[in-house]
Amino acid sequence: MPTRLKIGENEAAWEGVQDFVERVADETPREAQPALLDALSELAEAAPQLAAAGVGAVTYETQIVDMINGVINTLPGGQVKFVFGLVENKRTGRPDLHLEAPNRTVLVEIRSSTKMLSPDSVEYLFRQINDLGEERPRPVAALLVTRTPLRPDAFDVLRGRHDVYYVHVKGAQDFDRLEKAIRNAVGLQLRT
Repeated sequence: MPTRLKIGENEAAWEGVQDFVERVADETPREAQPALLDALSELAEAAPQLAAAGVGAVTYETQIVDMINGVINTLPGGQVKFVFGLVENKRTGRPDLHLEAPNRTVLVEIRSSTKMLSPDSVEYLFRQINDLGEERPRPVAALLVTRTPLRPDAFDVLRGRHDVYYVHVKGAQDFDRLEKAIRNAVGLQLRT
């Protein structure tokens, strides 16, 4: 794989471009993902490894959404509703989806980046919670799901926050870990 990308007189590190494609894919709203996948398909003709970074991000998010839906289906009596994109605030945008539990709303942010999240990314999630908490009559919590572990300094930001839950999920093998995190976030105890 090349290490540099040259366009005219400008040159960029290939890894930086790949990170950018992955980040764009990670931040693309669900309703725009079909168009993104079409664009990545075109990119794959010229730069297959670059396009693969974006496709990997979309695939991871889809897998996590399917896993969350699977967890919700295991919960008793339809206590938790799975909702896409209906929670939004004007200052910080919207999470990937949210869960409506009996006593709270849980914002779910899925980060498919293969790079570790920074403390600023975690702080951004806190701003979403605070902003949405001001707009809603019921408590708001958040669940952060990441493809790679948090950096230690980002994990430190989470300590002491009772309204933010975190889980590192590599793939389907982590279903039980995701289920536990969802149950904690929505306030339901694990069945014994």
